[in-house]
Amino acid sequence: MFLSILLSGLALLGSAACFILSGSGLTEGPLCLYNSTLNHNKVQQWGYPFLEMDYHVFNNGAQNYLYDPSLWNSVCIKPQNIVGWNVYFFSSLLVISTVEMILAALQIINGCFGCVCGLCEQKK
Repeated sequence: MFLSILLSGLALLGSAACFILSGSGLTEGPLCLYNSTLNHNKVQQWGYPFLEMDYHVFNNGAQNYLYDPSLWNSVCIKPQNIVGWNVYFFSSLLVISTVEMILAALQIINGCFGCVCGLCEQKK
C-alpha cells in the first residue's frame, strides 16, 4: 500500500505539471506567423501574437483572445486554424489533468486508509 501512495503522489505531481503547462499554453496562445509593424514597416514574423496584442484590439472588450473567437482565424496566417486547435488541445489537457489529479488524490486517500486500517484485520 505504501508503494501505491508513492506512485499516486508521482501521478498527482505529473498531472499538476500538465495542468500548469496547459494553462500557460492557453494564456500564451500558439506560435504562428502573423503580421506586425516593425519600424513603421509591415512585416510577417513568427511569434506569439496574443502576448503582444493590445487590449483595445479585442472586439467585445475581453482581456483575453479566448473570449474573442473572431480573432482566431484573422490573426495567425500560418499554420491555418492553429488558434482553434491550440484552444481545444490545451482545454482538453486541462480537463484530463483535472480528472487525473482527482483520481490520484483519491488513490492516495485509499492507500492511506489501506496502510492504517489494513493492519486491523486479524489473520486466521
